[in-house]
Amino acid sequence: MGKDFKVTVFEGTERADVFMKVFGRREVCVLSPFPIAVNLPGFDESQSVYMLDLKEITDDERARLIADISERFGIDAHEVSSLLEQHGVSILMSECLLTIDNPQMWIDLDDDDFDDDDFDDDDFDDDDLDDDDLDDDDFDDDDLDDDDFDDDDLDDDDFEIKYDEIEY
Repeated sequence: MGKDFKVTVFEGTERADVFMKVFGRREVCVLSPFPIAVNLPGFDESQSVYMLDLKEITDDERARLIADISERFGIDAHEVSSLLEQHGVSILMSECLLTIDNPQMWIDLDDDDFDDDDFDDDDFDDDDLDDDDLDDDDFDDDDLDDDDFDDDDLDDDDFEIKYDEIEY
């Protein structure tokens, strides 16, 4: 599995059982990290799916996949093989978790593409601010009374972390 986009099918799903039978694992490579919307039999609305990267499975896995689909849906194996070539194999986004290996390869961290021409240092002139703009009279400490903050109301037990109540 040399590709960077992989999905792991959730344990306990029908798809996980099929993947273990066909591939011997729940993790497979997909064509893209971006799901696509497709209309699938058995669903009233389009579903978000990842597409299995058929180039990343072995010939034996492909043969088991074709046999499994043929058996489950009662379709001739040659027709299944043709359908796989035409349409691929969808994996419901709701039944899996996507992981991206080597994300640095897919994210452009070069800020040369950032166009900062819209920002001009002259737009931000410190001379526009006067010390008078921030007058101490704007902040009146008289509104605060020490009686508002009574340390006696606080108990050390209020701040105790009870580790046995935290679930990991």
